Amino acid sequence: MSSRTIEGVLGDLSDLLRAGVDLDVALQLLSENARYRRVVDHLRKGVLEGTSLATSLRDAGVQGEVQAFIEAGEVTGALAQALALAAHYLERRRMVWEQVMKLGSYPALLVILTSLVMYLLAAIVIPSFAKMYTAMGIQEGTSLQWLFLFSRVVTVSALPVLGFVLVAGSGLYLARQRVRGALRAACMKVGYLRSFLQLVYSHRIFHLLAFLLQGGVDVLRAVTWLQHLDIASLGHRFQKVRASMEQGDSLVSAFQHISELTPVVFQMLSLAETTGDVVTATKQIYEYLERARVRRQEQIARIAEPMITLVLGGAVGLATLLLMMPMMQLISQLS
Repeated sequence: MSSRTIEGVLGDLSDLLRAGVDLDVALQLLSENARYRRVVDHLRKGVLEGTSLATSLRDAGVQGEVQAFIEAGEVTGALAQALALAAHYLERRRMVWEQVMKLGSYPALLVILTSLVMYLLAAIVIPSFAKMYTAMGIQEGTSLQWLFLFSRVVTVSALPVLGFVLVAGSGLYLARQRVRGALRAACMKVGYLRSFLQLVYSHRIFHLLAFLLQGGVDVLRAVTWLQHLDIASLGHRFQKVRASMEQGDSLVSAFQHISELTPVVFQMLSLAETTGDVVTATKQIYEYLERARVRRQEQIARIAEPMITLVLGGAVGLATLLLMMPMMQLISQLS
């Protein structure tokens, strides 16, 4: 099922619950929409059998923050608000994905076409020039010798390289959890990437933490929930946070176990412990992180666009050079 369908179901269900409609009746009303029927019928069947809405969504393949928000909403009693937050999260994620696709689809197409052109040059055009030079008895310069060698190497290695890429891609997909962890560890060692990842992980954590605290859940229980839900695959870190809090450590000291948090979070948590209003502080932290995340994504997009254009321009220039080099030397020899 599509993410857009889930987004629509959760958003409409939230509106109905806020209007005072019972959950079963709301699901029955939504099932009249043909686009939602398959999803809603599955959810309604689970609810009628006594299964929680969060569990029904998980059985339908909805996991991550969406399922976490619904589960937290059922615990806090703010299901309508949780549904709205989950729908908003899906909408924001869809917009980010559309932005990434818009930024990457055109360059990806150009990369594929450029690679195809380069292969055709190496496999067909350049060997034709090599045969022409041999037939006409024209001596090849050093640059042309390297060019003809490059052509033979590309022609011979194209299929093995393509096969290796497909096999490696399949292996990376099957081991994506382990690869994601290794990639995250590697990115955390690079300054700019580390700051961006810390911003993303902090945003994900405090989005749900602020919701739990606003719903009346105490901090220790909220941390336990974050550990149970394994938000951002950091459940083992939240286990250390909970153990530290149980030993009487301050909130700032406990959250120091999560190195993926951006430094500004600790400063705001320290201020929150001073004022004693942790609930308001977590909401303010989330709002700040939301604005910072949007600004950083826009900044990355502005940097990526000219870099992609430069790389593609270089590839096109290289293809043109490979085509013109034997032609210019042939004209020079004939002259």
